[in-house]
Order: sequence, then C-alpha cells, then structure tokens
Amino acid sequence: MSLAIKIRKKITIADIPLQFKKRFAMLIKDQIADDIQKEILAGRSPIGGKFVKYSKKYASKKTDLKGNKNVDMLLTGQMLNSLNVDTSSPKNFKIGFKDEKAEWHNEGLGNNPVRRLLPTKKGENFSEKLFAKIMKLLQKAVKEIIKKR
Repeated sequence: MSLAIKIRKKITIADIPLQFKKRFAMLIKDQIADDIQKEILAGRSPIGGKFVKYSKKYASKKTDLKGNKNVDMLLTGQMLNSLNVDTSSPKNFKIGFKDEKAEWHNEGLGNNPVRRLLPTKKGENFSEKLFAKIMKLLQKAVKEIIKKR
C-alpha cells in the first residue's frame, strides 16, 4: 500500500507580482517582438487584417517589389528594426517603435493611409494569433514562478 503525499508551499500573492511581471516581460521581449515583425513583413497588421496597398508611386520606389505585392513596410528596415520592448520598469513593460515613421503609419499621418502596427486605441487588441501566443507566454511565466516557489 502506498500513500500519496502532497507537499504544499504557501505562496503569498504579494511575492508573485514583481517576479511574474519581470519574467513575463522577458518572454514578451524575446518572442512577441519577432512575431510582430513577421506579421508586418507578411503584409498583415499585428492587430488583424491586411495593410492598405502601397500607392503606385511609392511601390515604384521599392526595389524588392518585383512581383511581390505584399505591403511589408520595409524600405530600409530602419522602422521595423526600431521595434522595442522596454522592460526597464519592474512594474510594467512597453512595446513600441522608436522610429517616428511608425507613428505616421499607425495613425495615417501626412499622406500615409492608416496601417495599424500596434494596438494603441481603446478597444484595440493584437490579432487572435498574437493574443493566443501572449496568453501562452503568460501561462508559462505563471508556471515558472510557481515552480520556483
């Protein structure tokens, strides 16, 4: 006859938030930023849907449009490479672009049509695909913190 023994450790909720936020921010930084860039390069907005097509004038400037009709938001790579996940705050993290061209596209400023690069407006979220991945990372972070306890 064997007895199953459960060993439990009491974890106070006050212990978890800071460690959890740090770990979740690092997972986001390592994985979601790449996924956001991949979505953009594939001509899809990270919040869902395809980007508005390039104007004929602009498309003629792009050297990589030899048959490729995707709006990949890539001319020099400067804007896409400026995607950053700032994890310097222990309480939160921020996903954003450092290059100002991102705001021009995201908000449709100047002659640019709106091409949403990040959810910035109330009620906007990442696409279902990205949201599902974020939720998996959230679960992973929780499991790792609990396991360490």
